[in-house]
Amino acid sequence: MIAWLEGRLWQAIAMAAGVLAVVGVVFGIVSAIRLKGVEAERDRLELSIRAPVTGWAARLSQCHANVDTLEQARITQNKATEAYAKEASARVAVAETELQRVRTQHAHDARRIAALIKPLNETGACARMNEADRRILEILR
Repeated sequence: MIAWLEGRLWQAIAMAAGVLAVVGVVFGIVSAIRLKGVEAERDRLELSIRAPVTGWAARLSQCHANVDTLEQARITQNKATEAYAKEASARVAVAETELQRVRTQHAHDARRIAALIKPLNETGACARMNEADRRILEILR
C-alpha cells in the first residue's frame, strides 16, 4: 500500500508540475504579448520624438534655429534703428541751423522792408526823391 501511495504521490507531483508548467507557459505567453505591446508603444513614442520632420526633437531644433534667426534679425534691426536715429539727429541739427539762418535772414529782410516802406519825411518832390534814393543805397550796402 505504501508503494501505491508513493505512486499516487508521484502522480500528484507530476500533475502539479504539469499544471505549473502550463501556468508558466500561459504567463510566459501573456508576458510576451504585453512586452510586444510595450515595445510597440516605446517605438511609437520614440518615433514621435525622433521623426525627421514631425518629431519633437526636429521641432525643437527648428524652434532653436528660429530663435537664433530672430535674434540676429533683432540685432540687425536695432543697429539700423540706431543708425537711423543718428542720421535723424544729424538732419534735425542741420534743419535747426538752417532754420536759424532763415530766421536771421528774415529778420534782416524785415528790417530792410520796414526801412523801405517807412513814410518819407521830406516835403518837396526832389527832396523826397533824394531821401528815397538814400534809403535804398543804405539798404543795399
